[in-house]
This record gives sequence, structure tokens and C-alpha cells, in this order.
Amino acid sequence: MIIERLDTVQRLEAYRAYVTSVLGFEPTIDQLICYMLRQLSPNPSKDADGLSRHDVAVCRDFMSEGRKIAAIKHVRIATGLGLADAKHLVERRWP
Repeated sequence: MIIERLDTVQRLEAYRAYVTSVLGFEPTIDQLICYMLRQLSPNPSKDADGLSRHDVAVCRDFMSEGRKIAAIKHVRIATGLGLADAKHLVERRWP
């Protein structure tokens, strides 16, 4: 596979381009690393909404800081949901 031959920075940029094309927005480097680590983990336990305990904690922190858009973006990356569905999930779980 071509991506295996690239150095770390190139791999990260290639993965960022892939995630951007799938989700429709460019994730921050922190979101990208969290997403990559989640993909490598052996099957973290997730709740009914598809969020791990880590995702719930991150979103709770974002919402407590008044960063609703960041929470929605994190949910989109974590679950693969569209914008409207992620927004509804965030508003339902962290009113």
C-alpha cells in the first residue's frame, strides 16, 4: 500500500485529506490524532450513540467551555454522523 511508504507527516496529511473528504470539513490535528488512535484501538466500548467514554468527556468539556461547534465536530469525527445528526446528538446529550 502506498500510504505505508510515506513518512509520518505525509501519512498524517494523507489521512487528514481522507477524513476531510469523508466528513466534509478539515479536522484539527488533535481531532485527527484522536480519530486515528480510535481506529487503531482494539474495539473501545461505546454507548448507544456510538461515543466512547473519552468522546463523552471531550464533548462535555467543550460544552462546559461554550464550544458547541467543537463538540459537534468531535461527534462527527467520532461517529461519522452528518452535521444535522451530530448537532441533534450534542444538543440532546449536553443541553
